[in-house]
Amino acid sequence: MPDSTDQAMICLRATTKRWLLTGVAGFIGSHLLEKLLKLHQEVVGIDNFSTGRRRNLIEVRAIVGREAWSRFRLIEGDVTEFGTCREALKGVDYVIHHAGQRSKAETGSLSASIEPLSLHLASVATIMTAAKLEAVERVVLAASSPHRGCSATGNQTLGERITEQYVATVAGMNELVCILLRYSEVFGSRQDTASADACIVTWWLECMLHESPCIVYGSPQRSRDLCHVDDIVKANLLAATATNVSSFQAYDIGSGHGTTQIELFTMLEHEILRRFPSLTIRAPISAPNRLWEPNYTEFDIGKSFAVLGYLPEVSLEQGIVKELDWYQQFMPKRETERHTH
Repeated sequence: MPDSTDQAMICLRATTKRWLLTGVAGFIGSHLLEKLLKLHQEVVGIDNFSTGRRRNLIEVRAIVGREAWSRFRLIEGDVTEFGTCREALKGVDYVIHHAGQRSKAETGSLSASIEPLSLHLASVATIMTAAKLEAVERVVLAASSPHRGCSATGNQTLGERITEQYVATVAGMNELVCILLRYSEVFGSRQDTASADACIVTWWLECMLHESPCIVYGSPQRSRDLCHVDDIVKANLLAATATNVSSFQAYDIGSGHGTTQIELFTMLEHEILRRFPSLTIRAPISAPNRLWEPNYTEFDIGKSFAVLGYLPEVSLEQGIVKELDWYQQFMPKRETERHTH
């Protein structure tokens, strides 16, 4: 008997729907695009490339092939522009909104949050209003930065709480079925390590590969809920297609358990030295904990399982292997591109 994830993927492969992905050239957006095209779906993507990368789309095109890529249309524009959103939503069944996410520093304090939060709320209002006018079946939104993570049990920033309240209000006014997904810390291929928002897994992996010391913020025993991007993609597709959801709900999406920083360091060190035995892994450097990061995160995914059928499939060890596989395949080319521009 196939589980709910298998059933959802079977149904998607059998019936072509049209999806709008905002932030399509970003870390998670590009993975959603890749998965949907592999499932024979039609995709419209919006990105203004303020943080998204064209190289992510080039990589997806190479992976999925010409026929699948022909089912993708890119709109270079801003999700706060109503006309752009309205046009992009023509004939769309589902919206997954990842554009306009705020960084760690921006969500860490009220003074730093005001401008990016205003832009984020404006994008949410524009998307949801246009979705109502175009009779979209459902809107799925990320309720937190895909790098920072948040928690329903006290670790949310002010900006995240405001966003959830605002989305609930706008969804109710527009009578939209809207699902919010709260992410733990997400890692995987195509994550931009030049950003301050890079997940610790990706960041430390690159440090070790370049024989640079990793920085341990706070206690080595500090625990993080680390979730691979493949599971985040799965959660979004389940949220978009689940049949037993109410008009507005928020769900925690993560691995469901914590990993200490010292455990993570050991896992990364083991796998990197297995592949590259000549590398020197330097001892980590200790630093004070950063204000926006909690000392302990472990998401309760019980509601996500009960309603959406979500269960993570990629273990931390498997995710590290996947990211290193990608690194070996694509990073030499990216490094070449970086030095020739």
